[in-house]
Amino acid sequence: MLKWAGAFLICISSCLFSGCLAGEWKEKSRLLGEFKRCFMMIRGEIRFANATLPEAFLAMRHRSAPPFSALFEETGQALLAQSEQSLGEIWSDQVRRQLPVSLFTKEEVEWMADFGKQLGYLDKEMQLNILNLILEQLEQKEQEAAAGLKEKGRLCRWAGILGGIFVAVLLF
Repeated sequence: MLKWAGAFLICISSCLFSGCLAGEWKEKSRLLGEFKRCFMMIRGEIRFANATLPEAFLAMRHRSAPPFSALFEETGQALLAQSEQSLGEIWSDQVRRQLPVSLFTKEEVEWMADFGKQLGYLDKEMQLNILNLILEQLEQKEQEAAAGLKEKGRLCRWAGILGGIFVAVLLF
């Protein structure tokens, strides 16, 4: 009886663990969608409200969810402080500090940090074109994450179930 209870607990815990792994992929997909939404609103702030980038970033602090609210607030304040750093350097530093490395790979964080190198140059129209390019890239990453969620989520769940059964069988 005790062996059966242990085997059952092993199966349940491996299923829960695999569900947590699948949940991380879901959270990553959600965060990429939120990041894209933030850049869409920044584009709107620049296009329709004629806001500067620091003003648009500061406006985003109240409209975005964590961790992006802190990212945009810190970046906007640093830009308004007129530091010696360029927008690209400030953005890169803030992205590396504010974004959760537990969900994003190092390459993805570096990719997001590179956005700042493109922003903040030339006129309003050029910034809007760059924001459109960033939005296209985010759309592509979001679709990749959604596809990965579907594939890897299913794989994680099945691996957890089968792994739990395998360990339970080994114990008998």
